[in-house]
Amino acid sequence: MRQFQRFIEGKTRRIPILISLRDYVHFGDIGQLITDVLVNRYNVRFKGSYEIFEQLNRNGLLLLLFDGFDEMAQQENDETILSSFAALMQTVVPGSKVLLTCRTTYFRDCLEERNVLSPFGHDDFAIKQPNFEIIYLKEFDEDQIKEVLHKRVPENWERYWQIIRDIYDLPNLAQRPVMLDMIITSLPDIEKFRTINHAMLYKIYTDKWIEKDRTEERTLINADSKRYFTREVSWEMFKTSALSVNIKRIRELVESHLVPRIKSSKNISYLESGFLSRICG
Repeated sequence: MRQFQRFIEGKTRRIPILISLRDYVHFGDIGQLITDVLVNRYNVRFKGSYEIFEQLNRNGLLLLLFDGFDEMAQQENDETILSSFAALMQTVVPGSKVLLTCRTTYFRDCLEERNVLSPFGHDDFAIKQPNFEIIYLKEFDEDQIKEVLHKRVPENWERYWQIIRDIYDLPNLAQRPVMLDMIITSLPDIEKFRTINHAMLYKIYTDKWIEKDRTEERTLINADSKRYFTREVSWEMFKTSALSVNIKRIRELVESHLVPRIKSSKNISYLESGFLSRICG
């Protein structure tokens, strides 16, 4: 959003295009991927859209952000991972600017990272791609955590920081932006504990979300049924290595897991229409 705002204000001539790789698995044709993103995500509907994309890219008018390489690669073998990476690199041409994000935890070690990200001859890769570099984002340090707290809870940031410091392992979790947001949201329910881990933080956060839906009367099923259904869907996703669940499968899961728990046909129809897709992300 910040880059797009800079483009609108005329501070950069590059149009940012975000491409979430978690939605694309086993692709080999970069033209098909780009066309699908332009048409289905950004509603670009005119003939020759990919050719125009290529021209804009060569002319230095685009900033391409391929997000979540690790989420896509989790579902591929070594051969298809290299093939996908090579396809993405076809967008790296003179005049282009391309960012590819990936969690470092996806790789087992530095050697595997090097083998995946440098598939064109390892040391020779830097020569063939002179503008290619790997950049590591650091986790938040103490001052950055305080800065976030000061912006999010300006009147109570010192108290929030003291609570985070006093609970074992919470300062470590707070170094990660996503976790810090969860901590800030859940802190009133966290401060009674002496120690916190990932699992406890996620449980406290999701319980708070479920309770908020209940009190605002935005749910047609009770909390126990919601937790039960979420666990069943999570277990299936784990067994099948799936990163998302489409609406057709949601309806099947509703019928198999929730229909026996719901008496109202109106509620069943509402759930099957896609209400629970929010629960599964």
